[in-house]
Amino acid sequence: MQTIEYDAFKGCTGITELDVPSNVQIVRQYGFIECTGLTKVEITCDTKFQYDVFYDCSNIEEVTVRAGNTTVMKNASEYNDTSTVSFRGEPWYHAKQGVKVKLEEGITRIGNKSFYNSTKIGELIIPTSVTEIGNYAFYGVSDSLVINYKGTSEQWTAITKGTNNDKLSTIIINYNYTGSGGE
Repeated sequence: MQTIEYDAFKGCTGITELDVPSNVQIVRQYGFIECTGLTKVEITCDTKFQYDVFYDCSNIEEVTVRAGNTTVMKNASEYNDTSTVSFRGEPWYHAKQGVKVKLEEGITRIGNKSFYNSTKIGELIIPTSVTEIGNYAFYGVSDSLVINYKGTSEQWTAITKGTNNDKLSTIIINYNYTGSGGE
């Protein structure tokens, strides 16, 4: 299956964990709408998500983004219809506050507007492989967002950061993050 169609898993409340295979190229709008049992999602940075894929999935706690064939989180389009693993405008609209997003080692770039207006994310784990953060990538994120960076403050400073990422200077960034539970 290369595409998960519109409403494909609508209301499948028995789904608790989801691992989107790397051969899935696109997940259409509302692909997992009302999957209220869903708590954990794993995806590759190659998969394209349309807007509101996880609409009304109110129990998502954790999203893990793996490096795929590319190592780049693509730029978000204006309406998030062709962006690759962008969290612009919350693809899981109505999720609970404090979603944890983990970017796995190997991802090298966080694309333009990747987390634009993503107010539900409470914790973001960024690996040392990230060398670039695109324009507006963190524009409008929650003031309570905590970034746990796996490298040193010197490595963080060396990351090329695009324009309009002012929140990166006001939110909490923890360095040398080792995580727990095998992260």
